[in-house]
Amino acid sequence: MTRNTLLTLLSLLLMTALSAPLISGFAQEPGDRTVGEKAQEPGGPDEHDETVLAKNMETVKKGMRRLRRGLKDQEQLPAALPLILSMQEAAHLCKVEIPAMTAGVEGEEAKATFVKEYRLGMIKLQGQLLDLETAVLNGDVAAAQKIFGGLKDAQEAGHEKFTEE
Repeated sequence: MTRNTLLTLLSLLLMTALSAPLISGFAQEPGDRTVGEKAQEPGGPDEHDETVLAKNMETVKKGMRRLRRGLKDQEQLPAALPLILSMQEAAHLCKVEIPAMTAGVEGEEAKATFVKEYRLGMIKLQGQLLDLETAVLNGDVAAAQKIFGGLKDAQEAGHEKFTEE
């Protein structure tokens, strides 16, 4: 084996070993939750499952409040990264939950459409959070603030459609 081949193989092995814990956190099955929590069944949300969704949505909501102040100048941007990551994780867990309002939707086809629209909205939120992370990593305050404005708009629209508040 040549020296370059050996170095390449060792580098790949090291990267794989170091990234395994990170990847395992994101390679979660939709039904997996922390400490035995599970996704809601359509039309049958119970109190425990609503708590999973509410808890993670609260993480996103608190993150939005903190980001409003944390995206004002380039020096504050690095401190926003852990917050953005926690919001991404919460959005990932929320995506596979079923909103409580689903129980009030008449007809199986209408329920399926409602849940699909909710999930698509959560996927859009995840994309926006990834875009925000990219802007923050690039130190682009203007882009971060613009993306944050889009996040606020999406939050308002989602709450109007999928919550009873």
